[in-house]
Amino acid sequence: MGIFDALNTAVGGLQAQSFALQNISGNIANASTTGYKGIGTTFEDLIPDSTTPNKQVAGGVTAFAQATITTQGTVTGTTVGTNMAINGDGFFSVQKP
Repeated sequence: MGIFDALNTAVGGLQAQSFALQNISGNIANASTTGYKGIGTTFEDLIPDSTTPNKQVAGGVTAFAQATITTQGTVTGTTVGTNMAINGDGFFSVQKP
């Protein structure tokens, strides 16, 4: 592995961390927004194929956004008559008019 490969791996790690920080800052910015559900970040190692099993190979990392749509959000009362929420499991069925 040369210096160029090492730098590419390092840049990939920095990009993955940047993506995670974007998700965290979005969660903080929308923490008090009614109906907002946070987004988590999952990291995955990228290891290229190796012909020698006992030799460690250089790889990288990538980040994925993980929506938490399956978790129960906070249900609070509002004064807007068109606001709705589901208490428990379920989804709203939406169709075009």
